[in-house]
This record gives sequence, structure tokens and C-alpha cells, in this order.
Amino acid sequence: VNSNAMGLEVFSSNKSEKIQENVFDNCTWQELPNHGHGVAIIFVGSVLSYLTKGQIFPAVKHRVVDWRIKTKDDDGCCICGSREERMAVTLFVRPHGNALMKTLPSPDLNTGKKMSNNPPTFSAWNSRVAKNYMKKKQMQKDSM
Repeated sequence: VNSNAMGLEVFSSNKSEKIQENVFDNCTWQELPNHGHGVAIIFVGSVLSYLTKGQIFPAVKHRVVDWRIKTKDDDGCCICGSREERMAVTLFVRPHGNALMKTLPSPDLNTGKKMSNNPPTFSAWNSRVAKNYMKKKQMQKDSM
């Protein structure tokens, strides 16, 4: 296990969410604390987050930024060194288009507000999510 995550960062707007022990997110991107053969980082996407109302498996916004080994020269100035190689394995698992997006039964879920008796199909839900994503992207582009 090695320190830092070689540019892998997470973001959360929830100020009380712990990124690691005793480190709280303050609405900024933060590099994950470790990487290496003894580390598996698993990001859960929006489907599983939706099915568990974000209570058991919240989706995590993440990114990979250019990461280089930083050293200091004789005068103490920072020098960006070489890039280190990193490996990532991605597995996307999605339900069948006709699958109903019902909350998973679990005693660990705070059911609170009752969900609709007519849950959307994955196709309908995915279309709505994609539409909202594209709308947000357009708004960001327009504000530049």
C-alpha cells in the first residue's frame, strides 16, 4: 500500500461525509489517501445509489487529474518530475431496460417518504438522468 492515489480525486458537497478517518470534505476535490496492490477503490454509480436511496451506496463524483512525482531542487523550489503509471479497471453493470427501479428491501434503509407504487423502468429512469446531465452540461457551457 502506497500513500496518495496518483491523481484520483473525489468530491462531495456533503460537508459531513468522511473521506477517510478524521478528514472531512469541505466541498473541494481531495485525493484519496492510498493506492497499490493492497488497495481496491470501488465507486458505486447512480443506479445502486437510487435503489438504496443513497443511504447504503451513495454515488461518488470522481476524477483523475494529471499527477507527477514532485521533488524540490537545491533551492527548495518544486520541480514536477515524471509521470508514474497507474492502472484502473472499469466495470459497468446496468439492469435490463425493462427492470423496475424499486428501492431494494433492507432493514438498513430509512424508508421515510414512500416511493411511487409505479417505479420507473431502467430505460425511463436512465433517459431522465441523461437529459438532466446534458441540461447541466449546457448550463455550464453557457456560463463560460
